[in-house]
Amino acid sequence: MPDPAVYLKDFFNDMQNLRSNPMTVNSVTFELKSSGIFVCDAPVRACLKSIISHCGYRSCERCTVVGLYDSNSKHICLLETNCKLRTDEDFSKKSDIKHHQGTSALEIVGTNMVSDFVLDQMHLCFLGVMKRLLSWWKGVKR
Repeated sequence: MPDPAVYLKDFFNDMQNLRSNPMTVNSVTFELKSSGIFVCDAPVRACLKSIISHCGYRSCERCTVVGLYDSNSKHICLLETNCKLRTDEDFSKKSDIKHHQGTSALEIVGTNMVSDFVLDQMHLCFLGVMKRLLSWWKGVKR
């Protein structure tokens, strides 16, 4: 997949411009305090953050759980529930080296790589559940 910085070049330029030159409208000054909140699906989130994809062994973006391969379902299962939570500081230090695939361009411009990204419920809940329900209703065996 191409480097996201190529697609986000204009966004980065605008963000840097707003940080250095606050915008004034009708005598009200607006300053950019953070990069904002990013809402994207799991594959795009992994690409933007330069982390392992959503189906990897260390793919959880909120904790340090290590997945196990289930040969029956042919999926990586994240079973532990009491793992250390990821923080923005741990992310920037790359404390879990197997979770990272490089340094994100968003990280360089000061984005909080854990707290500024929202997890999407479509990929976490509905997509897999609906696929299994439809297969079960149609009588398809895995």
